[in-house]
Amino acid sequence: MKPEQVDVLRQFLPENSVQKAADLLDGKNVRLVFVRHRSTKLGDFRPPRTLFGMCTITLNGDMNRYRMLVTFLHEYAHFAVFKKYSRRVQPHGAEWKREFAALVNGFIDGGIFPPPLAAVLRTSMDNPKAGAMSDTALAKALGDYDDKGKTSVLTVDDVPLGTVFALGNGHRFVKIEKLRKRYKCRSLDNEKIYIVSPLAEAFAVGEQ
Repeated sequence: MKPEQVDVLRQFLPENSVQKAADLLDGKNVRLVFVRHRSTKLGDFRPPRTLFGMCTITLNGDMNRYRMLVTFLHEYAHFAVFKKYSRRVQPHGAEWKREFAALVNGFIDGGIFPPPLAAVLRTSMDNPKAGAMSDTALAKALGDYDDKGKTSVLTVDDVPLGTVFALGNGHRFVKIEKLRKRYKCRSLDNEKIYIVSPLAEAFAVGEQ
C-alpha cells in the first residue's frame, strides 16, 4: 500500500495492527472506505458492480479502534469468501465462519488484542455470529474500549426495569422483564410488545 493509505489506517486501527491490515489489503481488488455513523450497521461488504470493478468495504468511522479492527476483519472475511466462491455460498455460512475465525485468530496470535479481549475473541471464534450485536459477551468486551466520556448513551441492559427509555430512532419503550438473552419491552407509541437486544443504545427518560 502507499504510505498515505497506511497513514489512513493508522487513524482508525490499533497501531500494532496497522501493518497486518495493510498487508491484507495490499494488491487486492478491494477498497476500504470510512463513513459516517450508521445506526443500522457497523460495516458492510459490497461486491463489484461490474465484471472488472472493485469490491468495497465500508466501516463506520466513529468506532473504537478494537471494534473497528474486528469489524474490518468481519467484512474482509466476506471479501475473501466472495473471491473464492462468488455468490454460491451463504453470506454467514460455514465458509465465512472459517475465514473470519482464521483472520481473527491470526491477529490474536500476533499479540494485537489486549489479553482480556483476546480471551473473549477466542471463545467467540468457536462459532462466529453474523451480527456484532448478536454476541453479547464480545460486544460488551469491545465496549470496554469505548470513549468513557460519552456518558449520555446507555444500553438497554443498563436501564432499570420499569424505566422508560428511548432508542436512537426516538421510539419510547418501558423495560418490562428480562428473557434468556433479551428484554421484553412495551412500546409507548403503539402499546405493542417488542423483544429488544440488551446491547441496543438507549437514552433513559424516566419512570413510567
